[in-house]
Amino acid sequence: MLAYTIMNSASGVLIDRLGTKLGYALCILWWSVATLLHALATGVWSLGAFRFLLGIGEAGNWPAGVKVVAEWFPENERALASGLFNSGSAAGAILAPPLIVWIILRYGGNHRLCLWA
Repeated sequence: MLAYTIMNSASGVLIDRLGTKLGYALCILWWSVATLLHALATGVWSLGAFRFLLGIGEAGNWPAGVKVVAEWFPENERALASGLFNSGSAAGAILAPPLIVWIILRYGGNHRLCLWA
């Protein structure tokens, strides 16, 4: 949450300066690389660092998403577009935990990082 707090405003400035497409693309690239780094975590400190990096990139999603809706949708469709955009993160939060559990049970996982191991 600290990374989100710091980067929500900073990423908004970045997106305003670079434009929606490039700014959003850079946030997604950062977010994606930070997500990949999680596979390299060897303990709580590296996992925490990678989570922080993830928050830096992911924070740009919200200012960019709002700007995309404002730029690309007519005024009378913006509420629906915003609702769909915001419901995507809620759907991900609902679907990800059981999917992750299934993947770990099916394919195994790094049990050193599991809190219950």
